[in-house]
Amino acid sequence: QLDGEMDYKQKDVLCTSTESMAFFMGRPMDCKHEDDCTTFKGNVHHSDSTTTVIDGKYFVPQGCTLKISKGVIGVVTHTGMQTWVNTQKSSPKLKWTRSDIFLNRLVLVVFILQMLIMTAFGIIGTVNADKFRKYEYYLKLDPQTLHSMAYLVIPLRFLLLSSLLIPQSLKVTLDIAKIINRLMIQFEERKEKEIQLHNSNIAEDIGQIEHLFTDKTGTLTENIMHFRKCMIMGEAYDVTVPMKNVLTYAKNQNEEEDYKHFLRALTMCNSIHPTKRLDRNSPLHSIMSTTTDDEDEDSEKPSFDTTYEYHSSNPDEECLLKYAQSAYEIQYRDDKQICIHFFLPYEMSWVDKMVDERENYRILHIIKYSSERRRMTIILQNEQKEILVYTKGADDSVLPRCKFSKRQGQKSKAIHKRFLNESSSEGLRTLAIAYRKIDEKLYNDWKEDYIGAFALHGESSQNVEETYERLESKLTLLGITAVEDKLQEGVIETVSAIQKAGITTWMLTGDKKETAIQTAKAAQFINLDSNSFITIDENLMTIEEALSDIILRHASGNKVSMCLSGNVVERICNEKELFRLFTTILTKSSTVVCYRMTPRQKRIVVEKMKHKKHMFNPQRYFTQEKRCMAVGDGGNDVGMIRSAHVGVGIQGREGSQAARSADVSILRFKHLRKLLLVHGRRSYRKLANISLYTIYKSYIVAFIQLVFAFQSEFSGSAILDSFVLLTYNSVFTSLLPFAFLMEVDLSEMCLLNCPQLYLSSQKGMNLNWPLFSFWSSTALYQAVVLNLIVWYSAFAYDSLGTSRFFMLFTMVFLQLFLLLIVIRFQKVLYLSYWMYIGILILSFSLFAFGSTTYTGLSLLTYYFDASFIGLLSDYFTYLNGLLGVVVCLLPIIILRFLPQLIPTKNIFPEEYARLFDAKQPRLPHEYNDLLESVEMGQNDHDFDEESNLLHCRV
Repeated sequence: QLDGEMDYKQKDVLCTSTESMAFFMGRPMDCKHEDDCTTFKGNVHHSDSTTTVIDGKYFVPQGCTLKISKGVIGVVTHTGMQTWVNTQKSSPKLKWTRSDIFLNRLVLVVFILQMLIMTAFGIIGTVNADKFRKYEYYLKLDPQTLHSMAYLVIPLRFLLLSSLLIPQSLKVTLDIAKIINRLMIQFEERKEKEIQLHNSNIAEDIGQIEHLFTDKTGTLTENIMHFRKCMIMGEAYDVTVPMKNVLTYAKNQNEEEDYKHFLRALTMCNSIHPTKRLDRNSPLHSIMSTTTDDEDEDSEKPSFDTTYEYHSSNPDEECLLKYAQSAYEIQYRDDKQICIHFFLPYEMSWVDKMVDERENYRILHIIKYSSERRRMTIILQNEQKEILVYTKGADDSVLPRCKFSKRQGQKSKAIHKRFLNESSSEGLRTLAIAYRKIDEKLYNDWKEDYIGAFALHGESSQNVEETYERLESKLTLLGITAVEDKLQEGVIETVSAIQKAGITTWMLTGDKKETAIQTAKAAQFINLDSNSFITIDENLMTIEEALSDIILRHASGNKVSMCLSGNVVERICNEKELFRLFTTILTKSSTVVCYRMTPRQKRIVVEKMKHKKHMFNPQRYFTQEKRCMAVGDGGNDVGMIRSAHVGVGIQGREGSQAARSADVSILRFKHLRKLLLVHGRRSYRKLANISLYTIYKSYIVAFIQLVFAFQSEFSGSAILDSFVLLTYNSVFTSLLPFAFLMEVDLSEMCLLNCPQLYLSSQKGMNLNWPLFSFWSSTALYQAVVLNLIVWYSAFAYDSLGTSRFFMLFTMVFLQLFLLLIVIRFQKVLYLSYWMYIGILILSFSLFAFGSTTYTGLSLLTYYFDASFIGLLSDYFTYLNGLLGVVVCLLPIIILRFLPQLIPTKNIFPEEYARLFDAKQPRLPHEYNDLLESVEMGQNDHDFDEESNLLHCRV
């Protein structure tokens, strides 16, 4: 069992005794392991010039634990950093969120603006320096040197003064805020641990998802299979008929033998591992006495008074084995042999006698299941020396390799096809079972070709696949099984909420078309009753014609749902024109169902949609990539999980590989609803507000410095000294942005029951170019007001006739005092909900400023002289300060609260509002504007009978 996985992986041994081990001792071996832990290629060269091929079934990577065997003796092939675990280690791929991309490009734009300011102000300052040079005779400077330095020094001064336009504290603040936000989510989920956020950098992207890719088996469904029905030799049987009773329907002995082959295939053609064994003799003792010529015919066979628990990485195999156990039961299995017990009571036997038999088989070879082949084959030899080939797999992979006898004919094909269609329409998973008898010569020839192809090219080469095709041809179809995988609890409600939130849902599955459609219908991904469900065929010309026809027929704007195969999706992704047509349709699509998808195709479609650009949306010119989320539960989903902007892994029956590779892990699919609508939206709002506020508080200081240039004749002088600039971001305002982490604008119940609120974060309403322009304009406006107020207050007080040096320092203090008051009130105006931690942060920042001021008054008496004391003791100063704060904040108050005073249609009726707590804040006006901008149905609200809640239909 691999570390972190729940399923068992069976491994073979090269030798089972010390005598056979001596054949390998001291012999050279060349070996190579691949990226896959199940793939290995090695050759042991013996002294007699023979070679033993070692493949993946003998290879055990570092980090595995023995679960069945008591112990093994192995040869270490790789150590240190060459082991498979260490070669798989790689630095995690850096994921840039949409907010990060926006801020990076914003910095580029601001840098260009900074260069323009430096150039323009520098030119004006240089011209003014020449103009006022005649008044600087007392400095006794060389005019030529002063003239040449002015062209360099003054622009550099303005470069330094405008350096805060690129806030260095923004990146640090955001990184700390993301870590705190992750800890807050973990603290909220500390009891059930339904949601675990592993990557704190992508938290805000969870609130901006536009495409959701999800696996089906184990993700939407329970991955617990229940047998429903089967067809054996053209006869259908449902779950009400036990397998031992099915044998009584055989018409003759030949047909009964076909029924037995069907049961043997279910029992032995699998990767079942027994995990519990009681009262068992040594498993190294051979069951079969006819394996080799020199074995003792009287050798003791193991007793079969045993009890086994069977486990497999494939739940289909467990389900089918359990159903077949009423007639056939595995009593012993290892890597070389299988013993099964066949029992039928007297009244059920076709030959009118009780059947109690044990059948022994030697395992010659196992061709394992792969997502590309979609089938598994086992080669066995029975006690009569017959070699049997049993194959089990997807119907479209097995049926083309079957030959139908004249006795079966076209009628049998039609019967099996009808059974497959009926089963798929019911949402059942189907498997085809087939077998073939071959002679020993054919098997030996095939084995020789296989060993040669494997030694030269490896297990996954095309040459090895060709040898498989030779063996898996001319099969006789035995029957078809149909099992049910039920939907998880809460899937329907979650899918409905996700679609109402404006997210396009993709269901990617390896099942056949009918099964995929039925599951999508059961989970309410699609509505087959409408005329908007479209299936696209695999022909290339048909694809282009179908896409063009869809665009024409659905130009009115009605939502469509599409169903495509994995091959069609791959063709669309590879053809530029097809992909252009497809992306046009996606703007009108709510659901895409993809069937027969391989893991590689899942990764390709996610990567292609990940880099798809927004069309005709100037507001998102700088952040055009659509955010994609991939959800899966198995190792075959790791590729698409890592490729998506946000990867979500579900801790399922297939193990923890997906959960460990993902950015977020959840326990069930239903928890995705809370992750998106609550945590995602809140994280985006919090980090967006922190970004804008951090930019704002840096810009207002930079603009104060630049506005002072108009009063200092563009000399490059700074009104705020270095001490103020040093303590401004590090002491006085460092904690203010984190108050936004504590706000909760709407309750969890409100967000879960009104998914349309997710549109605000998805459309980037809290961090975009218009909002950046608004906050920058606010900072500029307030900087101008504060400069005028402070300048007027300082120079209006001249009764002491103090020097301009002390007056300038007094202006610095007054400027800083009013600035800190304004930015704190600005934060108060944009907080939707106050918590005690936010109040604590505001109090601490005020205390820091007060303590610093008191220390300055006590120690720096040289600066705080009579002019300063006189300025603070004059009521005129306080009136000017109050006037400045009011003038700075009054436009913001009007823009912030005036829309809420205008009567608008409230989306919450009184019945809906009563469901919430009395302290629940009303829905802010921007959400009313958002929801009213979307086309409404005839009824403003519809009633959900299951939850007894009124939902807004948008």
